[in-house]
Amino acid sequence: MSVPQNCTVTNSLFSVIRRAPISRRQLHLLQFSKGGKRRKYGGTTTSHGFRKGDYVEALKAGTTYRGWVSGDTARQVSVSDINWKRLGQFTARKVRLLKRSTGLIVNH
Repeated sequence: MSVPQNCTVTNSLFSVIRRAPISRRQLHLLQFSKGGKRRKYGGTTTSHGFRKGDYVEALKAGTTYRGWVSGDTARQVSVSDINWKRLGQFTARKVRLLKRSTGLIVNH
């Protein structure tokens, strides 16, 4: 590659920005099941204070993982990597919020 004489090539930061693959409203979840109970659905934050897409730090067996919240259960939070592959399920007490969700995932 030839570079013109009056041009300087410098290093720069390259980032990939994309939307988190969070599913939208699903009407079949809102149907009543036996006993008149519906599956919990909706709301802005989970019972643990996290929402899908939050960037978090989680600790398990002495190893620290960083990723995005992809779901939750009664006591655990699912954390996924940049490709939305699950890193694991972590106890909610051992998950720390680093950055609130903006709806975008940025890979540096």
